[in-house]
Formats: sequence, structure tokens, C-alpha cells
Amino acid sequence: MKKSELRKIIRECIHKINEAKGVPSNIEEFAKNNGCLAQVKNIANWLIKLGRHGISGGTAIGKGYGTLVLDILYQDAAIYYYIDRDIITIYGKEVKDFKSFKAAYDEHNKK
Repeated sequence: MKKSELRKIIRECIHKINEAKGVPSNIEEFAKNNGCLAQVKNIANWLIKLGRHGISGGTAIGKGYGTLVLDILYQDAAIYYYIDRDIITIYGKEVKDFKSFKAAYDEHNKK
């Protein structure tokens, strides 16, 4: 096996491990560079506690990319994380902890 093939396999394995943690690699890299990785991982852990697979995707928006829009399902923009103000909303409701996160998630999904 060539070194380049082995490197490719290793990169793919690392990518899968990161995805298994509930945070896509592009979101993880952005969060790390902007000093909010702990909060993003916290959001992913809350989703995993709810039986989801974590964050499915997302994008940064706003002036200076100060807001992360995170997806639970494919491009649903369910979660907004306002980095500068450290505010998390799910389906338009501000949450502070797992209890309020779960309540807002359950309320939205009972409809």
C-alpha cells in the first residue's frame, strides 16, 4: 500500500470519528477558530441526548460571521448560535441549558 493511500484512509477515519461526535468537521474547524468549540460541542451533545445524531450541517452568517446556523435535519436551520452574545435559539426559542433545549425541541416536534 502506498503512503498516499494510507494517508487518505487515515483522513477518512478521522473525518468519520469527528462526524460520530456529532459535529461536522467544517463546523468544528470554524468553531475552533472562533473560540466557541465548547459551546458547539455542547449543542451537539444535547442533540445526541435527544436521540439525534448531532449537528447535521450548518453555516456562518452575519457581519463578521458572528452567527452559526446549525441544522438538525438536512438544511432546516433549527438552531442559531449567536457567538458574540453567547445566545442559543432552537426553533426561535432562546435556551440556556439542556432542560430548556429539550422543552423547545419537544414543543416544536409535537406539532
